Amino acid sequence: MCSASAPPQPTDDPRASPAAIDASAPKSGHNAPTRPLVHVVERDSALVADLGFAFATAGMRCHMHTTSEHLLRHLETEPAHAVLVEVQLPVGDRVEALEAICSHDPALSVVVLLERAAVELAVRAMRAGAYTVVERGTPCEEIAQALGDACQRTADLRSRQAQHAYVRARLDSLSPRERQVMELVVEGAPTKAIAQRLAISPKTVDVHRMNLMRKLRVDSVAALVRMVLSAQ
Repeated sequence: MCSASAPPQPTDDPRASPAAIDASAPKSGHNAPTRPLVHVVERDSALVADLGFAFATAGMRCHMHTTSEHLLRHLETEPAHAVLVEVQLPVGDRVEALEAICSHDPALSVVVLLERAAVELAVRAMRAGAYTVVERGTPCEEIAQALGDACQRTADLRSRQAQHAYVRARLDSLSPRERQVMELVVEGAPTKAIAQRLAISPKTVDVHRMNLMRKLRVDSVAALVRMVLSAQ
């Protein structure tokens, strides 16, 4: 286990200031933290101390909780990059709590801390939506690395979600006729064929194509095809 220096302590007080349980948050509002934020649900105060130090050393901010309910309340106001949550026997309520955490934000990567050789529980955790599992007794530095990987996965997923939402918004800005022209352009149809299919003049096709490419902010047919494919 790794040593700790002035580690954060667990809290279930919903009134607690995030900075009071932040492992490494700057005190000045001018230097707002930009490091990944992880939430930890763990009842072992000794492990909490070691994890707090390891996460701070790895450049992550962390908020500690002793219940999943308190974690979920915190996620409503401060989305995290990753979550480390303990799951022990009896498993019923713990797995339900894990499912609630995973369903709260499908892009949020959840790492589950399990007892050694808990194979069946590991399978249930993965089915509930966990990103990966780590065993108790794993060095804190390795747990921190697993959380770092989870943070990166979350960032990648959220980036793709944002890009997909941007593309959908651009596509939704098209008029019905512009969408028809776009679909035929993506299929590779030439201007004259599009004009015949839609019973409009080639010049009108060109006008619609120019307008839709301006709205979608693309400057070539290849870029248009990539955008349409990314929205599927």
